[in-house]
Amino acid sequence: MMKIQYKIFNTFLVIGLLFILSCADDPAPTLMDLPAGGQPAPIINSIEPQDVGLAGVTVLTITGSNFAPGVDSVSVTFNGAKGTVLSVTNTQIKVRAANVVADTVQIKVASYKSENFSNIVNYKLLTASEEYFAFDPNNGQVPYAFIFNNSGDMLVSIDNAGIKKITPQKVLSDYIPKGNAQKWDCLKFGPNFELYGSRTINAIWKLVEAIAPSSTWVSLTSGVFAKDIEFDSNNNLWVVGPANRVLRIDQNKVVTTFTVTGTYKSARVFNNALYIAGNNGTTEGVWKIPILSNGDLDLANQELYFDLWQSYTGKIAFAMTFAADGDLIIGTDRDPDPLIVVHPDKSSEVLYPGIIKAGKVIYLYWSPSSSSLFFTREVKKDAANKIIYTQSVIRVEMQKSGAPYYGN
Repeated sequence: MMKIQYKIFNTFLVIGLLFILSCADDPAPTLMDLPAGGQPAPIINSIEPQDVGLAGVTVLTITGSNFAPGVDSVSVTFNGAKGTVLSVTNTQIKVRAANVVADTVQIKVASYKSENFSNIVNYKLLTASEEYFAFDPNNGQVPYAFIFNNSGDMLVSIDNAGIKKITPQKVLSDYIPKGNAQKWDCLKFGPNFELYGSRTINAIWKLVEAIAPSSTWVSLTSGVFAKDIEFDSNNNLWVVGPANRVLRIDQNKVVTTFTVTGTYKSARVFNNALYIAGNNGTTEGVWKIPILSNGDLDLANQELYFDLWQSYTGKIAFAMTFAADGDLIIGTDRDPDPLIVVHPDKSSEVLYPGIIKAGKVIYLYWSPSSSSLFFTREVKKDAANKIIYTQSVIRVEMQKSGAPYYGN
């Protein structure tokens, strides 16, 4: 008798639970809910930008129809990998491309209550960031400063091994023997495409192919270290590195000193102004100093162009360069995502979050003839001294040109 009562009790319990569940609110719909005879399949009519974008970076605008509004109601796949949907209307989807690099990427859309996928549109996704050359640290190949010549060859300083040449076909060969320099912290072309170098001591060198550097082009005052060098349109060479000073060296080797407050690590000439990056004793940032018609610095109109610490507390600016459109790129020790873009309106953003594999930028160069920005990343190790990133030169596709370098 007790067994019969127990079975009856269990039966009513199950029926009661089913009744309660049937009365509960329906769960939020997902793309897994695809009822038979649902909405028509989504349709892709066009994609902007057309044909090509950067993997993991470019935000695509997909225009079409039958899209269920709401970012959780559609899915956009790139060769099967999901992109990041940012916004959706009935006729338009904005989505960040998945990090899939291929010449042919199949893009298709799934939409809530549509049983079928959309039509497929083929697209091309380029790599946004990659190691430019497979330097081998186990073979002593640790790169520092570099520059590109008119043939597209990279001339790169290798620690304790001189300057090497890397062709566009990635063939490495000797270019300038080591001589008395362990490494070069900056390389710039000057008048007549002569190569100049600095290496954080009190001198500037002219460097000649196949000749080991020995004597200096200009010797500076003892204790005045040349960290970075930059030419202006009058072939003057600007030097930063010494505390509270910026130096100008003309082609007659006359050195002129301008007094500034602070210590700076990077210099760049852009639109008739000298930009210097470093610390003025109060904050880390980039300062703009107009260059007068006589070639002097207009120190009275010096301005803090971008206060790095206001937006990126404690980060250090080690290098910088400009795009032709006025975007300033600052290489920092922000880890991860060490490159920061400062737009002409002074707004800023991290460049390509999550894409660039580097923890610290120590050198930047962007040829005006190239859509690629290049930088040297510093080696990164974990707590057990295991290498996470080797020291290498990284290419970043910017899809626009760099600003001119002067002196060539």
